[in-house]
Order: sequence, then C-alpha cells, then structure tokens
Amino acid sequence: MDFLNKTKFLLKKYNVKPRKELGQHFCIDSDLLTRIVNYANLNSDDIVLEIGAGFGFLTGFLSKIAKKVIAVEIDPKLVKALRSQLIEQKNITIIEDNILKASLPYFNKIVSNLPYSISTPFMTNILKRYPEFECSVLTLQEEFVNRLQAAAVHKDYGYLSVLSYYKFTIQLLERVLKASYYPQPEVKSNIVLIRPKTPPFQVVDENFFFNLVRALFTQRNKRLKNALENIISKRLEIKKREARLLINDCSYLHLRVCELRPEEFGAISNLMYELIEERGAFFKAKTLYSAHAKSAKLH
Repeated sequence: MDFLNKTKFLLKKYNVKPRKELGQHFCIDSDLLTRIVNYANLNSDDIVLEIGAGFGFLTGFLSKIAKKVIAVEIDPKLVKALRSQLIEQKNITIIEDNILKASLPYFNKIVSNLPYSISTPFMTNILKRYPEFECSVLTLQEEFVNRLQAAAVHKDYGYLSVLSYYKFTIQLLERVLKASYYPQPEVKSNIVLIRPKTPPFQVVDENFFFNLVRALFTQRNKRLKNALENIISKRLEIKKREARLLINDCSYLHLRVCELRPEEFGAISNLMYELIEERGAFFKAKTLYSAHAKSAKLH
C-alpha cells in the first residue's frame, strides 16, 4: 500500500481529521522521506528527536539507522496510531506531549516535518533550550525560511533573522512539492539544515540581547534613537528626556531599526546593558541610603 492510500486508510481507521491549526499535513512521498534521512547523515550512535510524528512514516525510516528515535506527538489519536504502527520497533520512544512544554531526554539530532504552527517558538525555545544538538533537518514553510536568512533592510528581516545569524548556520537543501503531502498545504515548503555555531560577535548578556532585539523590532521602522527612548524610559520608569540623555553616546541612533546589522545590535545591546545595570545600581544605592538615613533618625 503506498503512503497516500495508507494515510487515507489510517485517517479513517483512527477517526483523524487533519487539523490546520496544528499544521497536520502527512508526508506521502517515500523518496522525500529517504532524502530527509540522508541529509541528517545518521549513524547507529545517533539519538534523533522527531517532532509531530504523525502516522510514523518518517519515524520508521529513522529507526532503521539511528540508535534511538524520540517521537513527540500532541494529538492523542495519532499517538494511538503510532503505538499500533510501530509496536515492533523497540528503539522508538513515543511521547504524548506539547513539544514546547515537554521535558525531553537527551538527543543529538533533530529530524522532522515540523508543524508550521510552532516554527517560531521552536527556533526561539527548543533550539535555545537544547544547545547540545549537532544538527537539525527540518521541513519549514518557505516564507519562514526567508525570514531566518534575511539580511538587514530586506522586508523579511527581523528578530528571527538576527537570532539565527547569531546562533546558527542555515543551509537550504531543497524545495518541496506540495504534492508530497496529504492534504496538500497552501504554502510552499523548504528543507533546511540547521547547525549551532560559535557566535560571530560577543554580547555581555544573551537574554538581554535577544529581549532587546525583539523589543526593537516592534518598532522596526523607527529611528533607533526614538525606539530606544521608548524602551529605556519604560524599563527604567523614567521620562523620555532622561532616557534621551542616557542613550546619547550610543552609535547608529540615526538609523532605522530595520537597517541595523546583527553586529550593530550586539554593540547596542552591550552599551544598553551597562547603562541599565549602572542605573539600577544607582537606584538600589539610593534606596539603601534612604533606608539607612531613616533608620538613623529613628535611633
């Protein structure tokens, strides 16, 4: 039975109606599945994480080579189907959970036809939470891949572009035909290879850097001067004219947020971190002094 007919059979058997909000499109192209596995360059020592395992077609391919496959699926009906279809394959662990909340065992590679609905939190959550992975072979929406690879000024350039530039190398492997899936998605898809890398520039605090870049891109078309004034005044609970004085030594104030290169965001982040830390220490010292003075008066 080919994968298209098998998918239709299993959908009916387990009373599954593909849910658009979960990005449930089942790969029915066996040649494509073979290529996806080959891209990951698997060996018998690899422990592979698969997200959104569906009916287990890719899972089965992975289990023939890898030491172990961790298949995560959120849909209980599909989990039931997975356990039935893969019952004889002992090197597969099936986890019924939301991948964004699940506590995962060790893995070193990720291979998945990733549900498009979780693409952004996957990049900003999973890959940051599990930095020990060696590589990730993913099928992603083409528009999302464009955002990951966009350069400054491009319309797709944003927070994800800066994040991926800083943490990963991303290689486009191939474009996928819509006919490779059932039901066919409305959007175009790409297969990409993602590897962690040594950051090309240094930041004082990564969390602060990522949060600042995300906040700045909510004002992507504003001059950096105006965007920083808004952010700093709110963060420190001070007036904008005070924030303006604080950021006066910052470079690139004349540029729009969308014109800044990742390295420039790094430099801005380091300066802002130091300013906020100094300001916070000033407020803390002032509060301690006030408390001490009050205590002295009482005595």
